[in-house]
Amino acid sequence: MMTTRPRDARRGDAYLAEELAFEGTTLGERPGGPALRAAAQAALTSGWWRAEVGDPALVRRIHVRSAGDSHWAPSTGTLAVDPAESWFVVTHELAHVADCGGGAVHGARWRGWDVVLTAAVFGEAFGRRLARSFADLGLEIEPMSSVPPPEPLWPVVAADRSRRGGWRPAG
Repeated sequence: MMTTRPRDARRGDAYLAEELAFEGTTLGERPGGPALRAAAQAALTSGWWRAEVGDPALVRRIHVRSAGDSHWAPSTGTLAVDPAESWFVVTHELAHVADCGGGAVHGARWRGWDVVLTAAVFGEAFGRRLARSFADLGLEIEPMSSVPPPEPLWPVVAADRSRRGGWRPAG
């Protein structure tokens, strides 16, 4: 007998909200596989993850491979990341880990984790941008009771350097 997953009706909306939230910012950049792996490892090995999310041992392997998609495979404990993806794929996939199948795929609970993890890993300004984008698209966010870390877990992209316009000072 084949089991089916519940229909992921809001998947496209979730992706659109992330794209709109981070377009033109550092989180919209594509840093490559080693940087994406390092950001995921920084989150998973942090004391913040253990205290606020749970056991990082759920993720037994971070597999960076070119396959045209990224995903969380709970049956094998594999976080698969395509190296051509943007920074925010890290928190998108880690939100699936944190959600542990507790709600609809890309549903309100998952979106709550996505916002919390984006703020924790990349900085609260990015978390606010994502929450606003979900709200603008009419996507409910389940509030998560989480205390943000004192500093972003991956501060490399913590500064919101939006790239709007082409003017640069002479220098």
